[in-house]
Amino acid sequence: CDANENANMDNVLICRSFYEAINTLLESYSDKLENIYAIGGTSIYNEALKYPVGFLYRIYLTRVFTDVA
Repeated sequence: CDANENANMDNVLICRSFYEAINTLLESYSDKLENIYAIGGTSIYNEALKYPVGFLYRIYLTRVFTDVA
């Protein structure tokens, strides 16, 4: 992951993959973490579900019953 160089986003890391993001968080920030949330589209959810057994603790599912165009 790369630290963002924008002065308005000092606490932002940009990672190129889900695995890179999780590994960076666990290796560099584990003492500061309480929760990790996977918020995103289908590909992010799929990657979170594939992560090693025991990593995913809970799923909050929201269903939207409408057509989005």
